[in-house]
This record gives sequence, structure tokens and C-alpha cells, in this order.
Amino acid sequence: MEIYSSPDFVQLALAAELSNDPGTFFAYNNKAVNLLAGIVQKASGKRMDLYIRDEIFTPLGITDYAWMLDKAGNPHGMAGLHILPADFAKLGQLVLNRGKWDDRQIIAENWFDLSLRPGQEFEPTCGLLWWLISDHITYIIDDDQITKLTAKGVSPDFVGKLRLLKGSYESRSALQTAAEKVFGDRWQEEIMSALGPMSWSLTRKQVGKNVIGYYASGYLGQYLIIVPAQHVIVVRMINGSDGYSEKTDGFTNIQELAVKLVK
Repeated sequence: MEIYSSPDFVQLALAAELSNDPGTFFAYNNKAVNLLAGIVQKASGKRMDLYIRDEIFTPLGITDYAWMLDKAGNPHGMAGLHILPADFAKLGQLVLNRGKWDDRQIIAENWFDLSLRPGQEFEPTCGLLWWLISDHITYIIDDDQITKLTAKGVSPDFVGKLRLLKGSYESRSALQTAAEKVFGDRWQEEIMSALGPMSWSLTRKQVGKNVIGYYASGYLGQYLIIVPAQHVIVVRMINGSDGYSEKTDGFTNIQELAVKLVK
């Protein structure tokens, strides 16, 4: 709500107070991602959406799209791109081809070595705005994790429920099923309400050594998933509606299903 009511998303990001010292903590942050519009314009001399239009969309033949702007004329960095599924898949193919399209190198190949590996040491499943799919991931809620959350000031009621979730979960689906049993149908809202303001994770993760895919995800359950070894690209898009339900429409396990599809 703070972002959308702001007249200038870039200035809002620049004016934001730091919740942690740089280089000490990771959390995905929409306000910070919006700063990319200012960075790209400074670096290229061109507004970010126009730069992407000229350098990426036009070579790919993507013409039917729209990009939301704030009141100051900045394109949204965190969201706001309206694009057709077939064109969304072209972006996936461009990544799969490591920046090459019709024998033209649109994006430097070595950029993908940087962007498709962990971008920091705190969250092994996040590259540079790509989420990484490991060959194996275990979600763990143990005494150490509960102690950390308690020290952060999580409510005793939430901690009590969290103790019922103690254990290791070999898939996101298994964790979500267990969380629903403890917190009820609105489990996501309760967890976000308790942990979201601190950008703290419900679990700690043990991640396998091999990255077998990567994906981008967006509001309501928009997904672009790439499994390079099998040359598979998965696109999933959905419109919002009054009847939208995160439980039935969010498709939060689509990454696991995409990997199973190609095994």
C-alpha cells in the first residue's frame, strides 16, 4: 500500500530506512526492486521500459505489451508488465539460449553465469531476481529456528503453533500441507502477518549442490520456469478475480510439478 500510493517509486526506495546493515541479511523486497528502474536509466540514459523495448523486446518480436508507470513516469520494477503468454515464453527461450536469439547475442552470455547462481550467502535459492531450483531441498523447523524467531519478537501464540510444525519437509508441498493443518485455511496470511514485517523465513533450508532449473514468479501465481537440461519452458499466467483463492489458484507447487514433468 505504501508503494502504490507513492508518486515516485524510485525516490521512495532511495528514502527508505535500512532494516539491516548491507551485506548481513537477505529478503526479497519490492521497494528495493523498484530502484532498478532508476539504476537502468542512469546506466543507459533511457527509461528502463524503453531500454528493454529497444534492446530485448524488439529483437524478439514482442510488440503487444504494456508496462505500468508511477506518477513520476518510472516503470514499475517489482511488477506491472502486461505481456502475452507466448511472448513470456520467448523470454524464457532467450534465457535458455543464454542471451542468443536468431544467431544474435542480445545479452552477454557471461551475465547468465552471474544471475543464475546465488546472489548472496544468506539465501541459496535466490540468484539475481531468479529463483533457483535445486536438485534437492529440505525445509527444516527445529529448535534453533524457533529460537531465532523468538528472539526476533514473534508472538508466543505463533511460536506455540510453530512448535507443532517441528520437523524436516522434503518438498514445499509437504510443508504447505503441514502448515495448513496447524494454521488453518488462511495459513499463508497468518505466517505473513507474523514474519512478513521482519522478512524472516519460517524455515531454514538445506539445499543440494546442483541447480537444475530457475524460475520467475509474480503476483497471483504468474510463473516462468526453465529446466535447461531438458530444454523445457513452462509459462503459467492467471487473471485476478473476485473469486481468486491463493489455495486453489496460486499454484505454489508448480516448480515441483515442472521438474517431475521432465524426469
